[in-house]
This record gives sequence, C-alpha cells and structure tokens, in this order.
Amino acid sequence: MTRAMPDSSARSRLSLLLIDPDDGVRTALSDQLAQEGFATACSRSVAERPAAAPAVILLGPGALGEAALAGWRPAAPVVALIDRGQEARAADPLFAAFLTRPVRIEALIALIERLILAGAGRGERAIGPYLFQPAAKLLREPARGRTVRLTEKEAAMLELLYRAGADGMSRERLLAEVWGYGDAITTHTLETHIYRLRRKIERDAGDARLLLTEPGGYRLVP
Repeated sequence: MTRAMPDSSARSRLSLLLIDPDDGVRTALSDQLAQEGFATACSRSVAERPAAAPAVILLGPGALGEAALAGWRPAAPVVALIDRGQEARAADPLFAAFLTRPVRIEALIALIERLILAGAGRGERAIGPYLFQPAAKLLREPARGRTVRLTEKEAAMLELLYRAGADGMSRERLLAEVWGYGDAITTHTLETHIYRLRRKIERDAGDARLLLTEPGGYRLVP
C-alpha cells in the first residue's frame, strides 16, 4: 500500500534546516518553503547549525566547500543544492540526493517528501533534538551521541502525543489509550509517568520545552 505524502498541515511539523553562507540563497529559499508550509531553520554554516534535529537538511551551493563537512554524518538526510560544475562534490556519500540550480520548488518539495517518507518507513519521528523510534522504544540525540531508553508506556505516550500534534491530548484519552479503562487507574498514574518522561527528555524537567502541560491534558512540541 502506498503511504500518503505529508499535507500542508503536516508539513508545519516537519522541520527543515537550510545551510548556506549566502544571505540571498537562505532568504529566497526559506521564503519559498514557508509558503509551502514547511518550518525552516537557517544557518550560515554547519558549525553554527542549531542543535535541534531536522527532518531534512538542505545544503546550498555556498556550503559545499566547508571543511566541517568532512566526516560529518548527520542523522537526517542531506540534500545538496548545487550549481553546474559542482556535480563531483555531490557524489560524496554525505548526500542523500542533489538538485542542480535553478531548483524548481515543486521538484524540491517532492524530493523532501520522499526522503521524509523513507524516514517514516524506518519508524523515526523528529522531536526536538531527538529522533524517536517507537518500535525500539528509544530516543536518539545525534548532536550529543546520546540514546534514551523508554518504557513501553512512555513510548506509547510519546507516539500518541506526536500524532495529536498541536491539538494535544486530554488526560482522559491518554489514560484510555495507554492503560485502558479501569478503576485502579487514575490521573495520578499518568502524572507520575509524565514526570518521569520529562526527567528523561527535558534539559530541565521543571521548565518543560518539549512535553507541555495544557488545560486538561498535554501537548508535544516536535
């Protein structure tokens, strides 16, 4: 069965990273991607890139000569946007794909979505600085070389909240979905598990930035 491509509402949850020292390249392309619904962070260089793990990394032609690229193997797929004459550089195994400029935005979006679907096929979801693997019940933090192991309940909560997106999920529904209905299960059980999960994934569990408390429930910031 063919998986559906992300629609415009889903795209806003898929973070892209565009790296190029040229202000014009970054501004023009990030504006185009924003019009298509993608959330795009920009960086002048690989060294200055943000710590958060994007779904796809785009390297503009001005970034292809960076010394920092040597040995760099990010967890996200990397697309090289090259000028004619740079094809040899694009053969580097760092790249998942490359497009020659001028790039048609339709072709770039189609490529991004194919790469995202390939990642989804491996069961990974990008959550802040982590790559979440529900089946394996773990979070990988590529920037720090760190792996966080989750309990079955923690992985189930993360998966449900990830799918809920910006709407979040009520305490009652989380309890029903993860534990099932039962007299012995209370909101205190859920709150305890949320607290333990925050201790694992937040930089400061007392100042949550990924797993937020909302009126009546919780919301995950991807």
